[in-house]
Amino acid sequence: MSYKKFWLFTLVLLGSVIYAGNTYASAKEKDTAIVYMTSDGRVNEDIVALQEMLESVVSVDIFPVESLTDNNLKQYRRLVFISTYKEKVPLKAKRAMEHFKGPAIAIGENATQLKPFGKWRDRENIKLRKIGNYSLTEPIRWHAIIPPKEQWKVLVHASTLTQKVPFVSRSLHSNWSYMGDLMSSTDFVYSWPHLFSQVLGIQFQNTHPAYIVLTNINMKTNLTKLKETINELSSRHIPLHLAITPIYKEKDGSSYYIQDNKKLVKYLRSLQQRGASLILSPSGNEVDNSLEYMVLNKLYPTIISNPTKGFTAALHEHSQHFYMAKQDGHIIYPINVNQIQESTETSINQFQASLTQLRNVPGSAIGMPYPVYLGSPLMEKIISTLEDTQMPIEWIDFRKSQLQVKTKKVDIKQEKSGALHVKKSFTIKDRLQMYFQERPFEVILWAILVVVTVFVVIFFINTLRLRITLRKRLFEERNEHG
Repeated sequence: MSYKKFWLFTLVLLGSVIYAGNTYASAKEKDTAIVYMTSDGRVNEDIVALQEMLESVVSVDIFPVESLTDNNLKQYRRLVFISTYKEKVPLKAKRAMEHFKGPAIAIGENATQLKPFGKWRDRENIKLRKIGNYSLTEPIRWHAIIPPKEQWKVLVHASTLTQKVPFVSRSLHSNWSYMGDLMSSTDFVYSWPHLFSQVLGIQFQNTHPAYIVLTNINMKTNLTKLKETINELSSRHIPLHLAITPIYKEKDGSSYYIQDNKKLVKYLRSLQQRGASLILSPSGNEVDNSLEYMVLNKLYPTIISNPTKGFTAALHEHSQHFYMAKQDGHIIYPINVNQIQESTETSINQFQASLTQLRNVPGSAIGMPYPVYLGSPLMEKIISTLEDTQMPIEWIDFRKSQLQVKTKKVDIKQEKSGALHVKKSFTIKDRLQMYFQERPFEVILWAILVVVTVFVVIFFINTLRLRITLRKRLFEERNEHG
């Protein structure tokens, strides 16, 4: 073999080893496969909620059952099979799941079609009133299947008025477990992490990322209360997140613009310079208009509270979401502690109840909206209540995330360092239109003043021209007649 051929062979071999290593590493990174059967063939809210929970710890891919083969599952360590309606499982998918060697769980219908569940007994539809320690506000109809006692360990029972039935079970002789239903619309959702840790061997982190968003900031905001609340948070080194409604609309249709409260705007600008995160909370669906209005007032939000296409960061208000997640290119920050409406002991108790539930969800985010009109005394109680739970908390600072908010006329990019890059392309016409929207009567008065001024100027110029012409004629006639 020649010298050149030897080195060529060596490089090809090395490249193959590197490629194989990268392929193995890539395959190794794949952790959990969720295989689903739904009546419309689409992923439903239950599956999305489960995906978010699992993705907080491991990588997750989702497949419709029709696309499943042995090759699909070979690269995964764990398997979740969810079916929400009675239907025959495709033969290829059935074989692939039965050959799967890692921890696996079947949820909902069709489990008895798989070999590990072949000896289970069907029961009639029953009305569940309790699952584990969680009482249901309304009874839920469920088709029960019962495992053989000697082969399965019951982890959670469900109850009717008169009987208990196994709801979550784990096999003593195989890699499979079973759950009757996800029940994400009930408080049973708070037990998910513990159960999936038991059946799939997933270890959830214990630290809870947390943040407080100050809401109801608009033209009518009491600046003194806002400053006192900001000082309370700052003194405890809690990052500042401010949800601003720049165009506030009353029920009667009247609008109030934040620019009319000049002291508030000046203070918000100073907070922005100190590192506070600004969140646009538009009134109605006027997202683009509200964003552009904020930018014209030198306020630069990096998160939109109700996102539309084109925004890459959002606050997601849904009580079933406990983890920060990514959906359709959006970073989702869940708000899962209900907004406190009034400064009472009942409000504190409700807040404490929310924390107790979230404490049972390891690694869950604690996102809380707080209206600034409640002031600092209640905020002090809220933070003290949070500290009393002794939950391991890690405060999130949105200014340390890479975010972007963009419209046709505005592009705000935030680096992880907190640096803001703002591009804006407003024409004079755009500025006039927004100014007219803000102060239509004032614009009309200015327009009348301009028109009158123009006519006065024209009249003055015309009068001056006539006087000059007349004097010129008189001068010419004087010269002509001596």
